[in-house]
Amino acid sequence: MSACTDTGSGGAATGSGGGESVNESGPSGPPPDVTIPDVVGKRFSRARGALRDAGFSVYVTRKVSTKPEGTVISQRPTADFSARPGRTVTIVVAKPAPETSGGTSNCTPGYSPCLPPASDYDCSGGSGDGPAYTGFVRVTGSDPYGLDADNDGYGCE
Repeated sequence: MSACTDTGSGGAATGSGGGESVNESGPSGPPPDVTIPDVVGKRFSRARGALRDAGFSVYVTRKVSTKPEGTVISQRPTADFSARPGRTVTIVVAKPAPETSGGTSNCTPGYSPCLPPASDYDCSGGSGDGPAYTGFVRVTGSDPYGLDADNDGYGCE
């Protein structure tokens, strides 16, 4: 038995040069391959939608990247590859780097405890005019506010 169905007239193939028309969409024939769309550079939701609309399953991983958060940075299989519907396409989506305690916080470097950035700091109870004031601090690096007058590593002592 054949899984092919002849759709020519009278149940026989015709010799008119048109060839046979074959229908393989039944349960015994596999669906035809589909071209995988290019989703690199697209936002995650649009990429997922395009892949699902083309008949593919989507597996998502996230990777730290300089690309905007939520942007697809790679895909496997690659675009223009043909595959059967239902196959899984893996996309890698950009995520921001986690914040660290050094450099990206809202603290002026060189002081402990944290001094939020300001145009100037003076010691509380001193003769300075601010606009920000602090008490005792440890100076752990540069001293842009000049709080460690005797250079012993402590300010406002």
